[in-house]
Amino acid sequence: MIKEISNKNYNKTVLENGLTIVSEFVPEINSFSAGICINVGSRNDFETKEGIAHFMEHAAFRHTKNRTSKQIANEFEALGAYSNAFTTKEITCFYVRALKEHFAKTFEILSDITLNTIFVEQEIEKEKLIIIEEVKSYEDDPEEYICDLADTLVFAGNSLAPPIIGTQKSVNNISFLDLEKFYKHYYRPQNITIAAAGNISHSEIVSLAKKYFNDSTVIASETKQTIVNTDIATPTARNDNQKSSHCNKNELLVHRQIQQAHIMIGKLTKGIRHPERYPLAIANAIFGDGMSSRLYQNLREKHGLAYSVYSSVQNYIDCGAIYIYAATEENKNKKTVDLVFEEMQKFTFTKKPTKKELNRVKEQLKTATIIELESMSSRMQNLIKQEISICKTETISEIISNIDKITLDDISEISQKYFVPEDWKICLLLPQA
Repeated sequence: MIKEISNKNYNKTVLENGLTIVSEFVPEINSFSAGICINVGSRNDFETKEGIAHFMEHAAFRHTKNRTSKQIANEFEALGAYSNAFTTKEITCFYVRALKEHFAKTFEILSDITLNTIFVEQEIEKEKLIIIEEVKSYEDDPEEYICDLADTLVFAGNSLAPPIIGTQKSVNNISFLDLEKFYKHYYRPQNITIAAAGNISHSEIVSLAKKYFNDSTVIASETKQTIVNTDIATPTARNDNQKSSHCNKNELLVHRQIQQAHIMIGKLTKGIRHPERYPLAIANAIFGDGMSSRLYQNLREKHGLAYSVYSSVQNYIDCGAIYIYAATEENKNKKTVDLVFEEMQKFTFTKKPTKKELNRVKEQLKTATIIELESMSSRMQNLIKQEISICKTETISEIISNIDKITLDDISEISQKYFVPEDWKICLLLPQA
């Protein structure tokens, strides 16, 4: 039985095979953004195969039953379309942006990529080398690298701990047979959401989805070998050993060939589905997001300790984290950490946020929300986030209303829960002696 929901320009259809289609009709433009999103990310990676979800994203563009990687690129670009994909810790999304008259053709190519992947050992080994170079590029960027290190510390014991891209060791562990098993296990209609935003009718999207992802669809790939054992490895995470000079459950210290000390302080939060999502976002913005934030004004403008300093919130379905980052001179890393905790103490107890700060941040968040959703790609990704992560639809007016509802009492309550010096994990990436 097909299930349908319609609300103004928002529509949702769930086909009998479990495939979900969500769309937002925007008639005043001549383009669209469409994505095929698989409800699988790095937190589903097989044990010792961290990075396989991201590897699968690469492999899908390598070869299909109907096209080579060169043909895929040529056909998209011949239509003036932009295609790409991304993997997060919870989802994998293949998407395209193009003019509305090319929707049917671009959707067919996008469907071919996700439905008809062929795994050829030689090509997979070649792609492995490319991904390992990508891993190296992340490891060469201290700000990127410390984010991954901090995740291993804050989410220790959780499948969110390993980096999305994996490590050189774990990527080398992945074979094309592992990819085959991962693909068959996760790339199924009941685990897929199709989202589109732009000047495309919902009925056209549903019609094409039925054509390519019909009720009898069984996503099956081809390899050059016969698979005897198709048991799925347990999708839990395991970390590669870090080259660290000190590591315990609350602190990780790593030395690398770098010029500055990079600091990341983190603490677990409740995640995107929890009611504290909005007050935490606002508290974070007052504390450390932007040039007028407490952290920026204190650590950079007043003390001149850091060029880059900020705080951010990472939200996942069942949990999340708040992070504070700063880059400074090696001999000033302790002073920087001490000042961060001192600023927390003020923020929570002695110099609480003011009405002026609250109103400023509310306007910043509302403006950022509206501007972001003027992009069709952002609207399409927002549809996916609402369907998979939040499990409910929030209109722009509802988002703005939720922001406006937050009071200083809400900020005080959330700051006493999170912005206190206790229970933070500290990750330090320091220059090698």
